[in-house]
Amino acid sequence: MHIALAKERERAFAVVLRRLRRRDAGGCRDHARDDSTSVPHVSRILQRIMAEGAIGVTDVPPRIGRHQVLGFLATGGMSELYLGREPSGRVVVIKRILPHLSRQSAFVSMFVDEARIGSLIRHKNVVEVFELGQVGTDLFMVMELLEGENTASLIRRMVHRDERLAYGLAAHLVAEACEGLHAAHELRDEHGQRLNLVHRDVSPQNVFVTYDGAVKVLDFGIAAGSHRLAHTATGQLKGKFSYMSPEQCRGEPLDLRSDVFSLGVVLYELTTQRRLFARTNELLVLKAVCEEPIARPSRELRDYPPFLEDICMRALARDRSERYPSARAMRDDLIAATQFLLGNVDPTQLLADEMHRVFAERIEKKQSMLRHVRAGTDPGELPSM
Repeated sequence: MHIALAKERERAFAVVLRRLRRRDAGGCRDHARDDSTSVPHVSRILQRIMAEGAIGVTDVPPRIGRHQVLGFLATGGMSELYLGREPSGRVVVIKRILPHLSRQSAFVSMFVDEARIGSLIRHKNVVEVFELGQVGTDLFMVMELLEGENTASLIRRMVHRDERLAYGLAAHLVAEACEGLHAAHELRDEHGQRLNLVHRDVSPQNVFVTYDGAVKVLDFGIAAGSHRLAHTATGQLKGKFSYMSPEQCRGEPLDLRSDVFSLGVVLYELTTQRRLFARTNELLVLKAVCEEPIARPSRELRDYPPFLEDICMRALARDRSERYPSARAMRDDLIAATQFLLGNVDPTQLLADEMHRVFAERIEKKQSMLRHVRAGTDPGELPSM
């Protein structure tokens, strides 16, 4: 990363932070002008684009900052997503913090952290963040538009069709997620200091596959790191319990090997189509993650490749010293497995072909929906699973 560009990003985010701090200190006057802060050449983060729910073109703001709003996408626990268009004409996703959270410093810090991390990671396997902005009390980020499905939706669709993703494609998919996480783990600031990022929420919901076969890691909103504005108290749990590492469940200090364990859970569930730690309540989930035996996949699937099973079980070692030392090391073994299982073919193209085969009707409806949204007409609802 060039130092000049890194400093430019830091200055851009600092402008927004100063506004937020002034607002927290003495209240914030609404600004009629557009105070959005453009962040050039930036990179990747969240976006659960059009995976669930309906898109409408009514009851949405006509503009957010300098961006035209084309339609509403979804509402989450902390933010709402809109389809938008930049002045250049590029269609993007706009993520805006929910109004009732915009004056709570803890949520504002998490939101800014997510945008800042996303702007610093420059990697093809992490979703791109273009801009962090503020208009009045509205804080928002602008991200790349992804057309595809998260891995949880892919698993559900395969189960619904009574099919299974080829082992080689599953290995490739998780290898790509490993590469994106490795980029986050190795991230440094403009002074060359490691940020010591740990995602903390790696799950099938946060590993996205585009219809073109690209794999993207999403949602660094609760990532831990040394330069975050928001900090988690010792012993406080953040993340989805059934994808946490044992040390995360115990509230212990984490390093990148915690994400390796979570990647192991994703690989296990993608290849077996069975939830590994699903239980009837959260206490039982935590107990299962920390204590209960983990059955080898081959106990139920006789054709499960032994070398792929070894990769999965090493990632799932409860003693982190026995896991892969990095996501990159896990990725290297997964690439070898992919090549052995698929041969001399392009796994990205094979994954794209599979996505188009499995989601053919959904792809057509989404494309039609996007055409309606761009034209300002009602697209109706997304197809159900």
